Amino acid sequence: MRQVKYYMSIALFLFILTGCTSQAAETTETDIKKLLNQYLEALEENDTEVLLQSSRDVRFPNKEDQREAYDTMSQDITDTNIVNIQQVKAQEYEATVKIEEDGKSIETTFPIRRADNEWNIIVGQDY
Repeated sequence: MRQVKYYMSIALFLFILTGCTSQAAETTETDIKKLLNQYLEALEENDTEVLLQSSRDVRFPNKEDQREAYDTMSQDITDTNIVNIQQVKAQEYEATVKIEEDGKSIETTFPIRRADNEWNIIVGQDY
């Protein structure tokens, strides 16, 4: 009888653990998609504040330099779409997006990494 209770307890624990893990993965992907949509909308609207908050641009040593450069950029991005999001590592994803700029359509891939308890879109690298 004790063995039955023991195995039932293990089975229940594993069932709960599996449910929590898949729910955490879904929440993470939802958070990443939300962050990516905010970033893409900010690209279309030239919203420097949102771009700064949601990304880490490796071309600049700090946010002040990044802000200065972003404020002087002139791009005509008319449409953006998420093509694919996939997990690379536990704390890293890759997002492929389609961007319509100056009448041309390009696809690019952004790494998305978790650092200091926040997800950041990594931009400015040759990928």
